[in-house]
Amino acid sequence: MVRTLSVFAFSLALCATAPAQQLPGVISGAGQKSAPDAATPATEAELKAKLAGAQAELERFTADSASKAPPGAPEQEVIEYRTLLGILAGAYARQLDARDELALTQRSRAALAAKAKSWTGLGPGPHPLSLVDSLREGVQAAAERVKAAEAKLALHDEQIASWRPRLKDLEAQARLAEERASGPQDGADAALRGWARDLAQLRVRSLAAGFATLDMRTEIAREQLAERREALAFAERQSDAASKSVAFTREDLDGILARLDREKAALDREVAEAQTRVAARRDALRKAQADLAAVQDAPWRPGESPEQTARSRLRTERAAELARVRAENANLAADVARGLGDGLAAERAIWHSRFAFESVRDSTSYRETFERVDTLLKRLQPWREFARREVTLALGQLSEQEARLADAVLVDDRVAARDLADAYRERLSIYERLLRAIDRQEASLRRWKEEFDGFRSARPLWSYAQDAWFASRSVARQVWDFELFTAEDTLEVDGRKVTATRSVTVGKSIGAIVVLVLGYIVVSWFVRRLERQLVARFKADPNVARIARRWLHFILVAVLFVIALDVVKIPLTVFAFLGGALAIAFGFGAQNLMKNLMSGIMLLVERPLKIGDLVQIGDTLGTVTNISIRSSTIRTADGIETLVPNSALVESNVTNWTHSSSEVRRSVKVAVAYGSDTRKVADTLLAQADRHGQVLKQPPPRVIFEDFGADGLAFALEYWIDYAKGVDGRQIASDLRFMAEKALAEAGVSIPFPQRALHLDAARPLQVEVVTRAEQPQLVARQSRA
Repeated sequence: MVRTLSVFAFSLALCATAPAQQLPGVISGAGQKSAPDAATPATEAELKAKLAGAQAELERFTADSASKAPPGAPEQEVIEYRTLLGILAGAYARQLDARDELALTQRSRAALAAKAKSWTGLGPGPHPLSLVDSLREGVQAAAERVKAAEAKLALHDEQIASWRPRLKDLEAQARLAEERASGPQDGADAALRGWARDLAQLRVRSLAAGFATLDMRTEIAREQLAERREALAFAERQSDAASKSVAFTREDLDGILARLDREKAALDREVAEAQTRVAARRDALRKAQADLAAVQDAPWRPGESPEQTARSRLRTERAAELARVRAENANLAADVARGLGDGLAAERAIWHSRFAFESVRDSTSYRETFERVDTLLKRLQPWREFARREVTLALGQLSEQEARLADAVLVDDRVAARDLADAYRERLSIYERLLRAIDRQEASLRRWKEEFDGFRSARPLWSYAQDAWFASRSVARQVWDFELFTAEDTLEVDGRKVTATRSVTVGKSIGAIVVLVLGYIVVSWFVRRLERQLVARFKADPNVARIARRWLHFILVAVLFVIALDVVKIPLTVFAFLGGALAIAFGFGAQNLMKNLMSGIMLLVERPLKIGDLVQIGDTLGTVTNISIRSSTIRTADGIETLVPNSALVESNVTNWTHSSSEVRRSVKVAVAYGSDTRKVADTLLAQADRHGQVLKQPPPRVIFEDFGADGLAFALEYWIDYAKGVDGRQIASDLRFMAEKALAEAGVSIPFPQRALHLDAARPLQVEVVTRAEQPQLVARQSRA
């Protein structure tokens, strides 16, 4: 009950002190039963009489509540009755105050209406820009006041809507209590039923009086809103009249700049004072931290009780905390003063741009000034959010210290809480100053932006094309300057190494790509021309010239890559962003690449093989057709090209048939039957070699009698051929075999085929047996034993 009473009283007090609209059935009562004291607006005499009656009733009840409350009435209800009487008297008193305030508001509105009606204008122009700006500031301020009044009325509407069901419930309870009290009067509970009826009626009277106060204050709010709207209309009227003819002279600009200079000088003095205060408070903070460290190192002192030691340590901790907060406040005040000075510098630049715009009023000046104003507006947004968050945080810290101050019992606790509350109050004032400065500058910038928007609406159509070009150029510039990532670069300044952070932007990346593409085209043209000159003028081997071109092209492209990065100011350390794991993976992947690259350099320098050489690597036999940076190409007799890594040509066994000479000895093997004339065979074979046109005469061919074979006599025809003439060794060998076979046949020399001699023992007759397949193993076994 006590809790319910507290909530009811507090809510009623809120309603009684705030304006609201009339409630149907409560104050004007259309279609519903009106509550007492709320049927019609009361006059001043009636309100005074009601206030006097409520105060007298409260005094009588307070003096002797027992005479009013019957025996057995709950104490909570007695307390509620007394509280409601106080609320009722307060509501009547606030209604009297609201009547006076309403009269003042009505007179103020009438005076404003008369002033607006009698205003005839500002006179002939042009009007000074300072006057026009002050009128525009007045329009902005009036618009903000109108918004505040509208929000106030909306809040009151919500309050009234939430309390309407409560009043209906109280009226219903009052009617039920009246019905119960009108029952038999001779019962023991008759007095209690009458007490419940009086209490229910007092609840309705108190709430109805509060709503009557709300009605009067709502009327005041309506009058204030109407007055503020009229003031806004009058301010807009004056501003529009002044804006039709504006003169921004050099004298106006000089006056504005002089004012900014005075403000800047004051801020500079404030910064200097803040620096002195920062140094003093830092010293105090260091001393407090040293004292705290000493207390923590020696937590107990001889002669002190544990409680005294704890209190001493607590005082030291609080002193250190206070010193820290004060030092932070000093730093904050200095930073805010510097920031305000920077804001004045930006405002000074804007005024210069605005003067240029007002003097020329062309599209170029408009775009430049508009861009500056828009940029500053965007920069102010995060600062305003930051300042608001810090104000909220400082308010919370201040409330916490005020709560500690209210709950403190000991003197030390109260002093510490009060000092910290003052420190956080100082911080709150600093952030509020920053927020006010940001709001003021933002309002000025928005006003200027609106002025530029008005100029834009009056421009010719062709200027919109310029705006589109300007906007597209601005977007392109933003994209061009967009930072992809950063990289650290080491510079040497005055003999010292300084690590600087370089940004890699989209523009730099595109510039590097353009330099690489153009440079690649130039380098490719240069190396191709150099190759032709080496062959045509210096009579170099075309294959060597081609290899030189490829290696020179590779080296120049690598140098071009470094030059391109340096031209656009991208450090080579940009590739450090790959990270350790990626760099290790790249290292393993590049291991074979570097290995083949170095092998290619060795092949180029040592020249163990060259293009056109006939080489054999393992089972691969063919002609070298290309020696590239990573691998070389070998073309076999079948026309198949095999890519062989350069490292395999260096590390493996490679047979170069034409390394020092292109003349190679080959052989064809021939077997003849036993009993053949060996000298005739040799002469025949030599004659066939002499007849073949691609067999060299020098060194002369020869026939070697190699061996007495199992099937015949083995001869080898050895001859020399020159691969430089483009001959095919296999085809020559085939030709010689065809010719030898024909010549030997004509000479009556047979070429044997593999044969075996079978000798039979004729000393005894041969035994012939016919056996089945099943008996065959036993027959073989008997023959083996025999």
